[in-house]
Amino acid sequence: MEALARDQLSQALQLFQRAVEGNPYQREGYLAILGVLDTLGNYEEANLYGEMARAHLPEDGLICYRLAILLVRQWKHDEALEAFDEAVQLDPSLYQAAFFASHLMLARLQDLDGATRRLRLAAALSEQDAQVLSCLRAAETCRAARRLARGAAIVASAPALTALLAGHLLLGGLTLVASASVLLGAGKVATVLARWAVRRASLAVKEPQGLEDSGPSS
Repeated sequence: MEALARDQLSQALQLFQRAVEGNPYQREGYLAILGVLDTLGNYEEANLYGEMARAHLPEDGLICYRLAILLVRQWKHDEALEAFDEAVQLDPSLYQAAFFASHLMLARLQDLDGATRRLRLAAALSEQDAQVLSCLRAAETCRAARRLARGAAIVASAPALTALLAGHLLLGGLTLVASASVLLGAGKVATVLARWAVRRASLAVKEPQGLEDSGPSS
């Protein structure tokens, strides 16, 4: 059955390839080709068609969004982030690009602040989509918790310094080490918690119009 499915996909791919050969400005053809190649795991050829699509349709945000997904599949996270951001710039209706960029920043790049900025953008562009707002609230809550933890660590370091100056080296040293550990660890804990919340909601965000009916799902 798997061999039959792959054979059918290969036949469909040939039809789509002929379509873009006849009209290299056909967005739907490129989206279908990229979807099929993604399903087949043929990323080298997908990248070639992606470059072709970008050359003929440089202002198409949906093409850019699809390429970002392919880059994520290939673990090219920095390039994928750039493509997601560019997709939103080209087409502000693609709030999903900003949303999934935030997910990428949390899951792979460990950047809570950058992820929160993109969630704010996604919330604004999506006209307050419930799932996006849920993720944004979770990220903002984690950022607030991080600020409190860091503030507490800074406050706790003051007595430690006083103890050190008074000659209580062991007590002051231990307290200072503990405060430093909290200060350094707060960011990582907050990012892990936010990543969990965004991952839960990411499955409920709909695909952009145009991808859902252009071949295999992304």
